[in-house]
Amino acid sequence: MPALATEPSAQAVHEHVATLARERPALEPLVQAFGLVQAAAAASRALLAAGGGLSDAPGDPGLLDLASLEPDVALLEQGVPLLGQAGPLRMDFHLATVAPLMLGAAAEAFPALAPVAAGLEAALSAGPGAEAMRRTCAQAMNSGDRDALAVLARRFDAPFGVLAFLLECLGRPALERAAAILGPKLQETPWTIWNRGRCPVCGGAPSMSLLQLGPQEPTEYLKNVSAQRWLCCSGCAHTWRFARTMCPACGHDEQQDREYFHVQGNADERVELCKRCNHYLLTMDVRDRLSAPDHRLAPLGLVHLDMLAQRRGYAPLAGNLWNLPEMAGFPDLAGGPEPPEAERA
Repeated sequence: MPALATEPSAQAVHEHVATLARERPALEPLVQAFGLVQAAAAASRALLAAGGGLSDAPGDPGLLDLASLEPDVALLEQGVPLLGQAGPLRMDFHLATVAPLMLGAAAEAFPALAPVAAGLEAALSAGPGAEAMRRTCAQAMNSGDRDALAVLARRFDAPFGVLAFLLECLGRPALERAAAILGPKLQETPWTIWNRGRCPVCGGAPSMSLLQLGPQEPTEYLKNVSAQRWLCCSGCAHTWRFARTMCPACGHDEQQDREYFHVQGNADERVELCKRCNHYLLTMDVRDRLSAPDHRLAPLGLVHLDMLAQRRGYAPLAGNLWNLPEMAGFPDLAGGPEPPEAERA
């Protein structure tokens, strides 16, 4: 496994955010806003790890038992991630526990969303209908059913994208906690069993990749024998090893169809462009660092590379609120820095 900071505390998140804000002053509003949400997620994960999470559906035997789920290598070879190996997802998101922390942080980070966040928190936390609402939200989150999400959006008089973002915030602590439990179960499985650009735990797309020290698989293109490439899931924060020369989006492995750009004087942070499928991926080379950054937060400091790639007509593998045109619908994030001049690596 790569030397990543695992299960960082809320305090560690705040310290990382402060460092990013100093290093990227033009990005400070963005970094501070999402830092608040990530700190709340860290505090929520700590509650869940300590066994303090109230169930969305107490006594429901259909909920996924993470401790008993073991990898089926045959299903992995077919491309079925761990959370998909038990059939339709029935995860307990512990909404009664995480809603005050996550929705409070979202309201503070994005004041324009505060009325919807407050209404959703009230509906999930108190009153005779709270348990039924938690079940309804959990079912929509597990299934990803857009029609069900649209019904909920109308229920809270919210734009679809706003409600989807808030439910994503609510689901993140339990999903990341699931990855912390399930990820170690994959350590005995050869990485080549799952040489895919989607997460082997949840099936999510990578938000970035890290180049780590370690024996490199032989290729005809790369002669460096001290680097491994690890993809970082945008959904559950799991990391998995992946071939260095392959595009995670389309699987194409021709070097002439790839381009690499970085800001002048900082070649360790770059963006990889695939001319075959028109997708890009942020990458950090951390081989010379004592420890790798928290990859949940690191992409926030690389938004200038997102902008650079998108102005060249490329799309991200993982759409996040900070790297999509839909950001314009969130007034608290309007504007942003101009992308710097870049050079080809």
